[in-house]
Amino acid sequence: MESRLVGRERELGIITAAIDAVAANNGRMLLVSGQAGIGKSRLAISSLRLAKERGFTVLMGSASPLQAGLAYAPVVEALRRHLGTLPETESAELLAGLHDIAGLIADSRLSPAPPTGDPDLERTRMFEAVLRLVERITAERPAFIVVDDLHWADRGTIELLHYLGRGSRRRRLLLWCGYRSAEPGGPLAALAMTVRREEGVELALEPLSDKAVGELVGDLLGTPPRAEVLSRVTARAQGVPLFVTALVGGGEIPAGLPVIIRDVVLDRLQRLDDQARRLLELIAVAGTGSPRLLRSLWTEDGFDTVLRQLFQQGLIEELVDGPTLSYRVSHPLYAEVSYAELTVGQRRSLHATIAAALDRTDVLKAAPHYRDAGDLVDPVRACEVLGAAGKRALDVHDAREAVNYLSVALHHAESLDHAEMIPDLMDGLARALQASGRLDDAASIWDHAEAMALSEGNLLRQRVLGYYRSMLEAERGNVRTPMQPVQFESEDPPIGLMVHWLLAVRANDLDRVWSVLDRMIGLTEYQDTPEARVVAHFGASIAARVGGDYTAAHTQNQIAVEAAEQIDVESREQYGYAVKLQQPGLLVLRGDVPAALRATGNPGAHQVQFYLPGAVQYVIQIRSWVLYIAGDLPAALENADESVAEAERTGQDRLVGRARAARAFLLAENGNLARAEQDLKVVRECYDASHDDLVMVTDLAETAYALRTGAKVDDTVFMPLRPLGDHLVDTLRVAFAGYLAVARKDNAAALQVLGYLKAGGRTSPFLDALAQRQEELMAGEDDRAGERLGAMGATLSVPNRGTQPLSRREREIVRLVGQGLTNGQIAEQLFLSERTIETHLHNSYKKLRLSTRPALTRWALEHDGD
Repeated sequence: MESRLVGRERELGIITAAIDAVAANNGRMLLVSGQAGIGKSRLAISSLRLAKERGFTVLMGSASPLQAGLAYAPVVEALRRHLGTLPETESAELLAGLHDIAGLIADSRLSPAPPTGDPDLERTRMFEAVLRLVERITAERPAFIVVDDLHWADRGTIELLHYLGRGSRRRRLLLWCGYRSAEPGGPLAALAMTVRREEGVELALEPLSDKAVGELVGDLLGTPPRAEVLSRVTARAQGVPLFVTALVGGGEIPAGLPVIIRDVVLDRLQRLDDQARRLLELIAVAGTGSPRLLRSLWTEDGFDTVLRQLFQQGLIEELVDGPTLSYRVSHPLYAEVSYAELTVGQRRSLHATIAAALDRTDVLKAAPHYRDAGDLVDPVRACEVLGAAGKRALDVHDAREAVNYLSVALHHAESLDHAEMIPDLMDGLARALQASGRLDDAASIWDHAEAMALSEGNLLRQRVLGYYRSMLEAERGNVRTPMQPVQFESEDPPIGLMVHWLLAVRANDLDRVWSVLDRMIGLTEYQDTPEARVVAHFGASIAARVGGDYTAAHTQNQIAVEAAEQIDVESREQYGYAVKLQQPGLLVLRGDVPAALRATGNPGAHQVQFYLPGAVQYVIQIRSWVLYIAGDLPAALENADESVAEAERTGQDRLVGRARAARAFLLAENGNLARAEQDLKVVRECYDASHDDLVMVTDLAETAYALRTGAKVDDTVFMPLRPLGDHLVDTLRVAFAGYLAVARKDNAAALQVLGYLKAGGRTSPFLDALAQRQEELMAGEDDRAGERLGAMGATLSVPNRGTQPLSRREREIVRLVGQGLTNGQIAEQLFLSERTIETHLHNSYKKLRLSTRPALTRWALEHDGD
């Protein structure tokens, strides 16, 4: 008999209030967290009963460690179960027109939506389709959806629940998410933060009191416990309901618990007879099994008797949803303990048996079992199933899952000498390894693939592999001995020339760049395709930029962007990525900062990251620069934090150095010199002068830091505009070098910078305005250039060097500007004339080297209390 829920009166009261609120059309999201075994699932079941009694539609799904590789599995489980309980006409009405959900819920009544080539867009559409389905479910009556054990779930599941929960207040929906306490910074922690911000309900379950433990032990034993028994249980269980249940002969055990609790579970399992132990192990390996599946796998007599024995002892539980019945071990850690006690041979044998049975009904669920069955499955079929599962993982950008499946599939194919499957499996595995940041492992796979192509005399594949490997080497930062991809042939895809260009840029080899650009510009002479036109116009844009003609560079790049839209969806983002990457910078140089902000999104980054793991990080960082130029320093810093996290995920020093240096610059601009210094220290530890992009951003950061601290800088900060690399970073580097030269009264360096800016300003209004500012700074004149920059949407102030302190009256007036007062209001409050206020503000602008009132307001807020 199921024990009473004890010690949770407060939590049940909160949940009851939430159910009542949802019934009154005030939906919400409910997060229930706590350590393993604290009673989250037990509380969920009781809450489901309460909701069902009040007429709610109830849905339930849960994640499982044995199905951790299946994206969106708990949500799919909840929706499939619910749809399976409905009459066919009713379920058809719910699904009508939701084609974007076909990839999530396999149903013959849904035809998949045509692919867009944009994984982010397709995922958003899929999320929106799930939201529409939930809306239809809640149209007739309120719904209570429980998704439990989210700590086992994939990131996509958490993001989908976040999407559903964000708008739950507008629907009759109570969305319950149960999980073990999240680590700081993880996706579950982010979900909890969102719930708190949006006034959801968050319950962190605490251990039971000693009084509640006594009640629970009494319920489990059927009689009040003796004092010594209760004392022993209380001391060992420490208020965790699961521990209490395990210690007194029933219940569940969580992961990561003290060894003593594991001993209790093993003791219980060892008291089972052989048949019961074997059935429990079978269910543990299967994860969740229907009676039909379990019967087909059970080779002994007495299935029903053994199943009933396990059920009565609380070791397994029934999952009933309408006509659908399945069984699972009552807690994931019972399953884990059972699984761990099996030998490797026993596990593989059970996985092989389950794989064969599931292959006839659900290939997707069979894949994890094919993966873990070793050589006990048909290797040909294993290659097919695991290859398909790996491709699906690549399609949804789950690199780790793809590595898990494709590595095993490749092993099977090589053991069979299954030559026709090996190349595709190698390519997929190498791409997945690159996307995971495992660049050395990816290089090893490409080496193997190249050796095979060479032995077969397959010249075309050698060239293609040469491109892949060359891009990998560029990403690894191998510029001292840069790889040269095989000679580009006229029948090669145009993307090959983009690879040649990338390698030349990474090597900072201008002669090689020009050679590649000539081939790119002339590509349409023998290939008349949208892809060739993208590459040709992109090449013309780069050539114009290197030549200092920013107007032509923007025009050619815009043509390339438009040509990319004519390419088929499968290749569009690969060709459009680099073109879109330089678009924001060219728009800034053209003097259109708002358009640059709109151009900072680059969906191609997620496609290209399989070849260039830093692709996403580049896009994030470019947005940081444009936000800074537009005057939104807080948003720029937020993006910089994201850029650092993405760079550290790749594990590449070059990218980490770039991201940290960019953040150090923004921190210095924000006046946070201590944190800027910390970032610069990390930058110096991974600094490599052979990477020109790292040199540029480091010079910029150290120049901004030196302006405020008087620190030394390298001579490279005063170099002219570089023809290659990130032109936004380089433009800011030259501008700040000019500020520093003026501050240090280095007239020769200041004149040099002025010459660089004037040369670029011939075809760039933005650079021309910066040249005007440099002249005004050198002459000690007012910053009239700030007005020109402001008209372009750029809020760039000259950094405050702190060399001219404000007077007491000036500081008082600036403080009131920071409070949002107008000149008239300030004059009235201080009993001064507006003309006097204007004079003080004029002097303040000059002393602080600021040119706009928003910049002065920001300065006032940053220095409030100084």
